[in-house]
Amino acid sequence: MLFVAIALALVVVPALIVLALRQWGQQDARTETRLRSPDAHTLSYAVPVGEDPAPLRAALTHAHFTSVTGRGDAGHCLIVECREGQRGQVREIIEQTLLDSGEVVFQDEPA
Repeated sequence: MLFVAIALALVVVPALIVLALRQWGQQDARTETRLRSPDAHTLSYAVPVGEDPAPLRAALTHAHFTSVTGRGDAGHCLIVECREGQRGQVREIIEQTLLDSGEVVFQDEPA
């Protein structure tokens, strides 16, 4: 009986982990598709070379913004979903997270 329980655990637990990871990946893909659609209001920020976009995404998520990362010409690109009046708030979050970044310029702004 113990052997059957162990065998089931060795099959069921990994299967549940695989299903959970698959669901998470599909949800992430749906979010990316939604943010990349022409109807979505987003800001795009080229993450400085050598910087990890993960802390930026964590800070934005903590402030209730949805974001995805992609690859741009010069490295990582961060796409943030926000309303028109939230540009300054997103800029402030990025500036506070990247302490030595200088002024944050979004890709739709003149450099």
